[in-house]
Amino acid sequence: MPLPCVAFLTVQHLWLKASKKLPLAPPSSPGLAAHLRYRRESLGLTRAQAAEQIGVRGAAVGLWETGEHHPESPYWPGILRFIGYDPICPDPQTVPEKIAYLCRHMGISRTAVAGLVDVNKTTILKWEGGRNPQRKSMCAKRLDQAISALRAGRPLELELPHYNSLAEI
Repeated sequence: MPLPCVAFLTVQHLWLKASKKLPLAPPSSPGLAAHLRYRRESLGLTRAQAAEQIGVRGAAVGLWETGEHHPESPYWPGILRFIGYDPICPDPQTVPEKIAYLCRHMGISRTAVAGLVDVNKTTILKWEGGRNPQRKSMCAKRLDQAISALRAGRPLELELPHYNSLAEI
């Protein structure tokens, strides 16, 4: 009777490596970084491709996505078009929110918002800080009119104040 044969196998540790992308979850927090990255990745774009659609260099998108830098006013309209909504404050209610909304959506400075609602920059800064309450209702009305025109796609007349030098801005 033959003896049973047993094969001796050497045990080797195998490690399988593979990158597995986790499914994208919509960002739950307000702010630009997570929303920009979510939109870019959901479209399957590289940072350079997203930057091209926004109208900036590729490095800028990476800095915005990591939160290392925040975009300057002129870049906001392109960012908002790319994302498709306002991740900061889509429905402004307070005067400071309305001022910031106009700055983002139009890509303009606070000085330009002042010209838009026909006041000086100091008044805008006071309204943002919650001061000058007697004129606040007038401000809210003018800001609401500007936001309504912007949302409706109507042109807005910017009346920028005249300055004698850049130091006054």
